[in-house]
Amino acid sequence: MGITKKNIAVLIIYMNMICLVAQPSNSQEEKNKKFFNKEDLRFGGNFGLNFGLYTYLEITPTISYLFSEKFACGIGITYIYYKYNDLNYPYETSIFGGSLFERFYITENIFQHAELEVLNYEVPSINITNNQLEFERKFVPALNIGAGYQSSNLMRGTYVLFLYNILYGLDSRTPNPYIFRIGFNF
Repeated sequence: MGITKKNIAVLIIYMNMICLVAQPSNSQEEKNKKFFNKEDLRFGGNFGLNFGLYTYLEITPTISYLFSEKFACGIGITYIYYKYNDLNYPYETSIFGGSLFERFYITENIFQHAELEVLNYEVPSINITNNQLEFERKFVPALNIGAGYQSSNLMRGTYVLFLYNILYGLDSRTPNPYIFRIGFNF
């Protein structure tokens, strides 16, 4: 049995779980911390905007919780409006879905990021009986792993992410498995 991208992803997620369990509590303040503290909630997200031959509008709000100084988990909701303004092949669609993510801070500003994202969108295919392009709406998963840089500590401020979609395939919405993201948290 060879090593696959999926096996590597499972290994990375498993190692992060071990890191979480193995984190010692250094301060009395952390030991006395309540199970839920709203001071540890972080709101943020990212957005995209483009006008021209194609119109692209993306809004992705996120909410996360800082479980320790080094570990956070969160959820995100995504909405994307896309319109291709070509006279011969006009196209307009909406993409929507959500994600679950975790971040482990290696240093105060550098973090590892893993995310399971599921988006619903129209996947193109060619009908072989009439040679026409058709679209079928599907839920398509993506398992994005990578690293990022946070401009300030405790998950506040802007961040830059470089991700790789392990589940990249023909139905993926991006032209390649590499993803670059800029976002914010407050």
